[in-house]
Amino acid sequence: MDQRENFVLCKKRGETLIRKPGSLNGYDFIIEDLQDCDVFILDHTSQIQIDDCINCRIFVGPVGGSAFIRDCKDCRLEIACRQLRTRDCERLNLGLYCYTKPIIETSTDISFKCWMGAYPGLVEHFKSADLDPSINTWYKVYDFNKDEDFGGKMHWAVDMEAPAEYWEVPCEGEDGRPSGPLENPVSLPDGTRYSPTGSVSAPRRTSSGFTEAALLDATVTLSNVQVTAAKKRLTKKEIEQRRSLREDKLCSGEELSDDEDWDMDEYIGPAPEE
Repeated sequence: MDQRENFVLCKKRGETLIRKPGSLNGYDFIIEDLQDCDVFILDHTSQIQIDDCINCRIFVGPVGGSAFIRDCKDCRLEIACRQLRTRDCERLNLGLYCYTKPIIETSTDISFKCWMGAYPGLVEHFKSADLDPSINTWYKVYDFNKDEDFGGKMHWAVDMEAPAEYWEVPCEGEDGRPSGPLENPVSLPDGTRYSPTGSVSAPRRTSSGFTEAALLDATVTLSNVQVTAAKKRLTKKEIEQRRSLREDKLCSGEELSDDEDWDMDEYIGPAPEE
């Protein structure tokens, strides 16, 4: 294989395409013009571009920089990255670890859930990509087109209660034997953690002493966004005040504090009547 070809997958149809651990070692990678393919990038990279893919399943190990997904349709992706940006995509199902808030642009029917990928050596790849698995803002989506109507289509949704169905990818060494145990260092939203058997360990408690699963669960729809999350309750007046403050800061390019980033941290909806 030409050395350059090792870092590009292009113009494939109906194939299973694999890059094994140690084959990329932090270099950039490009995935382009694939249809009906299964792709497994089982190594850490510095940046990845995924363009013009249709009806593919794409598994991407830790990306130390940005992951760009553009002009893709009807794909399932499991991806861990520092920054995610999608543009002109439709009907994507994303299992995501993202160190910063994911960004979508002119995209519709994008579904987010927490990263549930597992393969041997994944813990070390997170370290090599300089990603902290305890910091995962996959659900704090920023939509550049949140006020635009794309024919009534939903822009994006997050699922905090997705079942713990891991995408496990065993790897074989040169001798044909398993190269090591399956790993996933990223906790689920309720605090449960992956174990090599495919089950999950007991949920951790929050600082208040309760597990996340014991908090209020709610599903709401707001500005083309469907959100499922554990949240506190706010009055209508508080909602409008926080929404206005948040939009002003976003428009000016200011960073939101944890208190102001209320989309996922507090309940969107009127408090119950006393």
